Amino acid sequence: MKLGISMKEYKNYTLEDFLSDLEFQEWVLATGSQRSNLWNDICQQAPWQEPVMSEAQRLILAWRHTPSTLSEETKNQKIQEILDATRLGGRQRSWMHLGKWTAAASIIIMISLGYWWHQRPKLEPASAAIARINRDPQVQKMVNQSKNNQKVILPDSSRVELMPGAQLSYHRDFENGTRRDLELKGEAIFDVTHDSAHPFTVFTGAIVTRVLGTSFRINSASEEISVVVSSGKVKVFRADAATENDGEILLPNQKVSFSPKKNELSRSLSDDPGILTDLQKHPNFNFENTPLSEVLARMEKAYGIRIDYPTEVFRNCFLTVPLNGQSFYSKLDVICATIKATYTVDGNGVSISGKGCNPIDNQNLSL
Repeated sequence: MKLGISMKEYKNYTLEDFLSDLEFQEWVLATGSQRSNLWNDICQQAPWQEPVMSEAQRLILAWRHTPSTLSEETKNQKIQEILDATRLGGRQRSWMHLGKWTAAASIIIMISLGYWWHQRPKLEPASAAIARINRDPQVQKMVNQSKNNQKVILPDSSRVELMPGAQLSYHRDFENGTRRDLELKGEAIFDVTHDSAHPFTVFTGAIVTRVLGTSFRINSASEEISVVVSSGKVKVFRADAATENDGEILLPNQKVSFSPKKNELSRSLSDDPGILTDLQKHPNFNFENTPLSEVLARMEKAYGIRIDYPTEVFRNCFLTVPLNGQSFYSKLDVICATIKATYTVDGNGVSISGKGCNPIDNQNLSL
């Protein structure tokens, strides 16, 4: 861990924080054994940061290969303007005290607003893609007219579970392996075969979902459309988006919904978060006189969900509670009831608040 910066701060790093972090820049540009394990550890302990780190890494590498025509004076002026508006942990930063790499990273932010705006790949309009799928004389359509879920195996070996009334259509390009585009009406669960060269794209009314290989659920049976991720990573964007960068990146146990009335995408946690499928060992959630910090760290790792709380306030809290077999939110309910705290849920995680624990009363923090 870097001197003076705790894992708690890394958990809340923004894109700008990663871009202007000297050690992160060196990690991105290093190769082989020269690469520090710190940032891999952060991804493991704070998996919700992986999309932010990936985007920062992409911008740094793009800047490395992008010539700049700015004069040194203009660079310095723009860098200072950017850093004047950037804060980390409440501390104002000046590029003059952070070295040339930090200054260079700040230029990346500026380039991302200009160069990448023009260079980023453009999307095929969703309406055009749907029309292309359906006007094909050999279009494949599957409709679940039964009262039970119907399982379907696609040409690329991806698996789909169609709910009653759901309809799935795909172009013959899907069968010959050149494109994996589908249109969905209704609700379905997807388990997608990985193919980095051919993204798997589902067009669902007003939103588009694109993945390489993952498991997720789409529900367009009602007025509101939702996408929930079980494993892997997906990108969801509006059908009228100009590029994929205009969308939302979702990780396991995250959800995005589209409201036609508000005409916007909104993030939230899954209604029923599950334990991550890539864990080597199923975690034990039965605790005996265990520090609250350890309890919550185990939940963060198991579910890939950020849990924020004031560590000093709750440093005297120890729990003895059996939580195996309970859902994510049931675990939170029991934990907060035991330490007399409350929690709120936002688009990416959970925040716990309360008055903390009296060391003398710790023997009572059990069920």
